[in-house]
Amino acid sequence: MCAHKKTFLSVFAFQFFSIFAWANSNALTIEQRHARLSNNAVIAVVEKIMGINHFSRGAQNTEVGSKKPFAMGFKFFEKDRIFTEKSRAHTRYKDGTFLELAEDSSIECEKMRFKNGDDLDEATFRFYYGLARFVAPNITAKQRFTVKTANALMLILEPSEFFIVQAPGQRDLELAVLRGKVEFINIITNERLAVGPGSHALLKVTGAVVAQ
Repeated sequence: MCAHKKTFLSVFAFQFFSIFAWANSNALTIEQRHARLSNNAVIAVVEKIMGINHFSRGAQNTEVGSKKPFAMGFKFFEKDRIFTEKSRAHTRYKDGTFLELAEDSSIECEKMRFKNGDDLDEATFRFYYGLARFVAPNITAKQRFTVKTANALMLILEPSEFFIVQAPGQRDLELAVLRGKVEFINIITNERLAVGPGSHALLKVTGAVVAQ
């Protein structure tokens, strides 16, 4: 096994168990969550946190000094960007998707649109860096659920659970799929790779998409 793969698997295992070590801590009840998501403009609610997390809102989400802390039960809107430093956050989106962010991670939901009430039509996330775990249990072929990075696009093709890993300041990006199916696309070269359950892939700094 190559050194890079060993490193990835070690980090993956560490973060996996670190994230779930606090999964049974205090969290919102189902009733509390539904009440907070009842506003049509609200797309997500924070279910669990550890440490101090921050967010920035709208057009200011890239500005230094615009970050503000948030707590359990906080409501997110489109284009809110989440930052974890020495902290973690667990967020549930209106379509039923769970998102867990490990330490030193950042992500935003650029768009989440519905039709016929709560039937998801399109969701677009932008992952900046760190480690994120997605559980998207309600995705169908008719919906467009995507995760973007600076150099890659991930299309979620069916109910899926997957991890994305990219160290801050690095260009190499790794995708690990626990269940479901994700199409991994290099947006510069248009290389495509279907990643199934129990598999992971690497987008290298050279631009290649490689199955691991």
